[in-house]
Amino acid sequence: ARLRSGVSDWQRAAPTTWPPCALGAMLSERADLIDDDHVVGNLAYLLHTSSLDTTGLLVWTLWHLADNPEVVAELRRRAATSTHERDRYVDDIVSETLRLEQSEHIDRRVTEEFWFEGFRFPEGWLVRNCVQESHRDPGVFADADQFEPGRFGSGDVSWRNYAPLGMAARSCIGEELVRTMAASVVRSLLAFDLDVADKGTRGYRLPGHSNLAERFRVILTPRP
Repeated sequence: ARLRSGVSDWQRAAPTTWPPCALGAMLSERADLIDDDHVVGNLAYLLHTSSLDTTGLLVWTLWHLADNPEVVAELRRRAATSTHERDRYVDDIVSETLRLEQSEHIDRRVTEEFWFEGFRFPEGWLVRNCVQESHRDPGVFADADQFEPGRFGSGDVSWRNYAPLGMAARSCIGEELVRTMAASVVRSLLAFDLDVADKGTRGYRLPGHSNLAERFRVILTPRP
């Protein structure tokens, strides 16, 4: 109700000056959609989930960079070489953070009974794809518990063994946006020296993302 009321106020205040966004585009085409409970529910879900997950990714990226000065040194070395080399390694840093911290599982409901490798999957059952476990499979990722962005430069990682934002055609529609935001933050951190004041403690929240205690602190000192 609060979301619907807020959007209605926004419509009345500036119906012709909406910023470029999905909500503005939707309402400019179909203003009546704000009265659809399913649409409003999806908007609330997107806002709530994306804010938590994106914040978590940015915090964990900062944590791993502060905890692995050799990765920051390699990033600076590549940045001095070329923008292309810098950006490739930045993407690898984001990918490695997603591998270790922002993945749990994918559930699918069986709509029709089937057999797979001798096992029967009855209609109505939930099938869990253990993404978190596969991301730490030492048979795929050497030193799987270590933060090593360089592993993504080999080209050996594919959606069959790495799916932090969903699998293949059903991956998260916000993947490119989230990765772009995280990469932008990593590039901005090149202007600072990072020192851990308090590493915090690892915790978990449903449905499985790990998070840090509030006391996690990093000191950012501008570089000369």
